[in-house]
Amino acid sequence: MNNLDGWIINNVREARAGGRLEQGIPFTVWQRQWEVCDLTANRTGAKILAENIFKLSQKNNYYNADSCFYRAAVLANGSEYKQALNLALEGLNVARAGGDLQKVAQLLAQCGKCCYQMGDFAGSLGYWQNIYQISLTTGDQDLKTASLNSLGLIYWKTGKYEEALGVLNKTEETCRHQQNLRSSALAMQSIGNVLLGLDRTEPALEVYTKSQAIAKKIGDLGLQSALLNNIGSIYYRQGHQSQAREAYEQGLKIDRMLGNLSGQAKKLNNLGVLLATLGKKQLALEYTIKALDIDLSTGNLDGQMAKMGNISSMWQDLGDVEKAMMYINRGIELSEKVGNQAFLGQFLGLKVLLDLRRGHPEEAIRSGEAALEINRRIGNRSYQVRALLSLHEVYLSLGKLKTAMDCSGQALDIIKDADLFEVEKEAVYFAHYQSLMANGRSGESLVYLESAYREILHQSEGIEDQEGREYFLHGEPLHRQIIDEWEMAGTKK
Repeated sequence: MNNLDGWIINNVREARAGGRLEQGIPFTVWQRQWEVCDLTANRTGAKILAENIFKLSQKNNYYNADSCFYRAAVLANGSEYKQALNLALEGLNVARAGGDLQKVAQLLAQCGKCCYQMGDFAGSLGYWQNIYQISLTTGDQDLKTASLNSLGLIYWKTGKYEEALGVLNKTEETCRHQQNLRSSALAMQSIGNVLLGLDRTEPALEVYTKSQAIAKKIGDLGLQSALLNNIGSIYYRQGHQSQAREAYEQGLKIDRMLGNLSGQAKKLNNLGVLLATLGKKQLALEYTIKALDIDLSTGNLDGQMAKMGNISSMWQDLGDVEKAMMYINRGIELSEKVGNQAFLGQFLGLKVLLDLRRGHPEEAIRSGEAALEINRRIGNRSYQVRALLSLHEVYLSLGKLKTAMDCSGQALDIIKDADLFEVEKEAVYFAHYQSLMANGRSGESLVYLESAYREILHQSEGIEDQEGREYFLHGEPLHRQIIDEWEMAGTKK
């Protein structure tokens, strides 16, 4: 007798003992069908099964908690997180009253997932810690693995990168030994996310690729889509624009097929950023605002924060500083509300140059120092560099030339140690070139100007679209300035 046969027989015995044989057998079958629908992201099939279980609960209130769980899962699949949370809480009360720990854990997990998607990380943490304790009580290894994976993700979102990595590495190792492929793939995806937060780009890509291979093997479309987004973002940062766009569009196609609104928002946002790089600024803004609208409609606070910084930068590129500042202030308010230090550090860093352009250099310095402190504390070197570059520009404008050079020098030291995920190296090289020139050290400066120039040429090689490549080289203001100054320096030679 295999495990599935034993599981079904035990459920039938339980149903017979409780006088529920007529309902218990179809419910057992529906549970197994649900697992298949969940794995293959068959949202239509899942909705039908949830309706069947709801009808069953109307005949026998023993299934009320189950009905709440499955209907909440359908709502969460459609990104209706607030409604899903309310329904899961209703079911949780029923399950607790019945003393069924398995159902309690199921519904706690649904609550934890919904809170996570809405940016309530403190609430999500509480639910998953509760689940972890249940797993210790029951000895349920699958439940323990799921809770540790989710706790690792929450640590990641709140900027506790090392704690996250420690938990997730143990989780993945356990899943591998248990030959639990899906849980292993999910843990690897989470590890990749944390590695990116620590700017370990190549290890992150390697982990994502391994996870993607497993997702394809087991037919998990939802995970494949999420990984395409992650891999596309790495391609984009490496200058492989065509590969990045292909990954985003492939993921978007899967998300639309599945009705995954949050996934669509992520892909549209990243396509917007890519289009902005190619000079299609108005279209880029339209993509990213559409992405934000999706997250506003679903209540996905984490997603909203991810879009606000990009929209602010796009408005700034289009010359509307006030609209750019509006989105930054919204982002700061939201990140403080949900306790997301990573986003708060990012938004404060973006605020620096906006404060400067609005004629408030002292406020710009305060924003920059606050951003630097947060990003140093959580270990995000990419945004340390961005804050330092912005402070460098402020100090140059104030004539504080040695302080400006100290900022660019610190940024240069950081990028020497790692290939940072969120940093444009040419900006760092050019900033240090400017600092050296301003401090009368022109003889040392040209090597950094040349490094900036070479970096731009290297990145442009990954842009197959001729128009986009031309914009990248000569339309993007910083790149144009670097190329012009390098060519002038060559003429002077």
